[in-house]
Amino acid sequence: MNRATALSLMAGALVPSFAGVPVFMYHHVNDTHPSHRIALGLTFPTAAFEEQLRYLAEHRIATITASELVEALAGNERPQRVATLTFDDGYADAATIVKPLLDRYRARATFFVNAGTIGLRNHVTYRDLRALIAAGNEIGAHGMHHLDLATLDRSGQLHEAGDCADRIERYAGVRPVSYAYASGSYNATTLDDMREIGMHSAWTEHPGRARDLERPFEMPRLRVARTTTIQEFASLLGG
Repeated sequence: MNRATALSLMAGALVPSFAGVPVFMYHHVNDTHPSHRIALGLTFPTAAFEEQLRYLAEHRIATITASELVEALAGNERPQRVATLTFDDGYADAATIVKPLLDRYRARATFFVNAGTIGLRNHVTYRDLRALIAAGNEIGAHGMHHLDLATLDRSGQLHEAGDCADRIERYAGVRPVSYAYASGSYNATTLDDMREIGMHSAWTEHPGRARDLERPFEMPRLRVARTTTIQEFASLLGG
């Protein structure tokens, strides 16, 4: 083995392997206790969420948005000690509970919003979205009416996904470039549609960590369950 090869191998050994970035998925964050099993499972306690943010801050793990993560991966970067927090559906507690906690811990997130429910009871308003954006958060698209894209033909998918992005751009002032599939549902047609409506990435419910952009419209996320403990959260962060 020549000297150049030996030095190259030594340098490679010093570079930590890239385990990927954890992208966490939440829905509600509040202290209600819904009677419906599914609603209960989608509701994460406020104190537990704050404990996660405190853990990130104390361990100097930065939060970046989904679009920032994709931009980094596109530039062949391998982000270390970062995590991405995502919130689906656009519930009102994104503005009343999540945002104040994010601000307190200097964290940021991506909010995937259903444009058809903006302004309705228990959902965010456009004023809320503009405040989230001003604080450094990202607004992504989640469809007009939370329809399963795989059940729609191409025209229906383009309306459900594209109209959502159009409406958010018109009234919130920023064009979404990240999409989250409602119920994780999509098909081969969807992948072409995402590109057509200008998305840079789309996020599934497939578990895993974001390592590359080999499949930019089938990106993985890690669901945070109501029962997820801080120890389990820390384990997910560590890969």
